[in-house]
Amino acid sequence: DWSSDVCSSDLIRSISSSQKLNKSHYMLSFWLEEIERIYSTNVDIYPHNSDCRELGIFLNNHDISADYLIEMINGQKMDLNNEMVFPTIEKLDLYCYRVASCVGIISAKIFGYNKNNEEKITNFATNLGKYFQYINILRDFEEDFINGRIYIPLELFHKFGVDHLEIEFKKNNLVKIKQNLKPIFYELSNMAKSHYQAAFDNLPDEEMENMRPALLMEKIYSKYLYIMEAKKFEFQRRDISLSLWQKFQIFFRL
Repeated sequence: DWSSDVCSSDLIRSISSSQKLNKSHYMLSFWLEEIERIYSTNVDIYPHNSDCRELGIFLNNHDISADYLIEMINGQKMDLNNEMVFPTIEKLDLYCYRVASCVGIISAKIFGYNKNNEEKITNFATNLGKYFQYINILRDFEEDFINGRIYIPLELFHKFGVDHLEIEFKKNNLVKIKQNLKPIFYELSNMAKSHYQAAFDNLPDEEMENMRPALLMEKIYSKYLYIMEAKKFEFQRRDISLSLWQKFQIFFRL
């Protein structure tokens, strides 16, 4: 009957979701083991995967610490373990560091820079990564919300008098939810801008050319934020994008 069909469908979806989750956990465990093998000082221990052996040579040539790769995986685990639903500001900051700042720090090492500027470049990459991730959170709010991920810190709900539990119970009314969250979106935008300012406060003039790829990404992400604010955070995800031609224009202006 109808009820048994519904239960069967729910069970199938549940099993499918569980299988995907288990596979994701397995892949993260696999990569953690491969990273340990890449950085092992024991000559008898080396990565199982031939691509990982090549990666090990590349990482060594660019002086990239295993810590950044492990932190990136820890960031993925935070998502898989459902830690990023109404997180604290402190936990959100840690998450942004893991999934975005570490990518930026590794990228900066690949771009190359004067070793005398290492601390400043690390601070630049750390804050620019967080700037990008805050913009991602704003841009992808609707999609993340539908999938049960709410990256907005609990403190911001309290600060602006929004009941976070009521948000959960109104998942079928996204338009109303987004209206209620507008003050929080603007606050997140300001938090993003503070990381932008901190990033460029740390970028030495002589490193501008080395960091051109990062500066190109900054221009693209800043355009995304501009569009979202211009629309007063009333947008569909597809509205926040740039054509290939627009990206080329940004590239040639840089």
